[in-house]
Amino acid sequence: MTKKVNLAEYNKELEQNLEEIFKNDQFKHLLDVIATRHNYSLGNMLKIIQQKPDIKMIRSYDNWKKIGRQVKKGETGLEILVPTFRNEEVTKVDETGFPLYDVKGQPITEKKKVLRGFVTGKVFDISQTIGKEVPSLKQFIQEEMKNENNVKELYDRFLGYLKEKSNETDLPVKEEEHTGEKYGGYYDKRNHEIIINTETAKSPMQKFRVLIHEYAHAQLHHIDSELKDLERGHKEAQADSCAYIVNKYFGLDTEESTVGYIASWAKDLRIAKKAISEVQEVSMTIIDEINEAQMDRINQFYKEHDPSKVKEELEKKGVKIEPETKLQLLDMKNGFIISGQIEKRESDEVEYFRTNKNRIIPLDELIQDYEVINNQLEIEKILSVKENLKNSNFEIIVNGNNSRSLKRDFKTLKEATQYINRIGISQSLNQESMRKKENKTLKPQEEKLLSKRIGKYFGDHNFCADYEGNISIGWHIMKNPDIKTKQEFKRDIQNLKQHLVTTKRLLNAINQAEKNSMMCELER
Repeated sequence: MTKKVNLAEYNKELEQNLEEIFKNDQFKHLLDVIATRHNYSLGNMLKIIQQKPDIKMIRSYDNWKKIGRQVKKGETGLEILVPTFRNEEVTKVDETGFPLYDVKGQPITEKKKVLRGFVTGKVFDISQTIGKEVPSLKQFIQEEMKNENNVKELYDRFLGYLKEKSNETDLPVKEEEHTGEKYGGYYDKRNHEIIINTETAKSPMQKFRVLIHEYAHAQLHHIDSELKDLERGHKEAQADSCAYIVNKYFGLDTEESTVGYIASWAKDLRIAKKAISEVQEVSMTIIDEINEAQMDRINQFYKEHDPSKVKEELEKKGVKIEPETKLQLLDMKNGFIISGQIEKRESDEVEYFRTNKNRIIPLDELIQDYEVINNQLEIEKILSVKENLKNSNFEIIVNGNNSRSLKRDFKTLKEATQYINRIGISQSLNQESMRKKENKTLKPQEEKLLSKRIGKYFGDHNFCADYEGNISIGWHIMKNPDIKTKQEFKRDIQNLKQHLVTTKRLLNAINQAEKNSMMCELER
């Protein structure tokens, strides 16, 4: 249900949200969100951040449906403010502001849209939807920018674009070697030109970054601009913020600078609101212009993008993408297993992965965020530890045709090995959850494997609890990653509320396991 919000209420809420951003040191996060290129006002950006800080892609319910995605059942929309207008008949004026009259001397009128106020509306993040994969132009561009040659090509293309544009705006860009000078470049306001100092900015990446910063100055602080006489700190903060947003969008390194001056904006929210709105507008324009310089490649990306290629890539790995195919996903970042199966939605025949916890994961995320592994394989057979001599640490490698490492490093071999053991426990527990869903229990060999994995994790090769005990101990380990030994496990249980059934179950399980270990030792 929508509700009316007047302009005064809108401005009050905007300033409150902006105040929260400064109070909680979230200015950089605000720039990160602006860099996602959502076409919303600053007020709505701030409002969305307060509700969902980790937004990726925002659209209305109807706009998601248009591109083949559906909002998940039970999801709550993010509230935004939608402007409403009324038509008013006003006197027409010329470019100087003087009213226009007809031959009879009567004022000429025209109908004009006038802001009336705001009503609340709802939007949804892509994480709140399921359906057809959405081609990610931003991701494509960021992958391209990892190659130095591509950065050089884009820099040259953007220079060419600005050279063509300079016929209209007369903004030349010159590369000059200023020996002994430390600056990367500057914008010459008097001559309206950009100088890039090749003494400091040597690589294409450095030149590109300097060009973006100085081009922001040229757009914001040229000689005819109302902002030209602002304090130097204010102007640098705006140019740095613009450069940060543009660099973030293109996946280039970002530098935090002029934070001290940005902090001073918090003292005057009126100035902050105006400064950030200008930053948002200019940074979006620069991104559009850079993309214009590489439009042929962007068009090629959309031409080549086909959701079926995601399916093909998975099938090359031996993963069948058809309804009821059971899979295991290795979470590369957090190091645990997710079990589930492929399903197809009848409404649009889109295939997706449903976990045993009823979570929906689009197929493209299976490639981006997970390693898909055969449901029958033991995780220990596809993971190995590799020493990284360069960084003096250890990595966990997922073996296969395209071996890649888990997204974390380990200081010792023991730490890395124990991490694999923990993933193994996760795999057994997920198998148990899947069996439970089918009203079954783990097979005897699977039950023994879980017991063996917990024993390896604790460094106790005689470890053996009963079926329910293994399940309880295993889940407690997964929920408490800081527990590394049996002694730590027991200490942790002592800190729990002793009257709870779950605590008693854990105590019985670990005591039974210790008795079994002692019996095995005596039999030896």
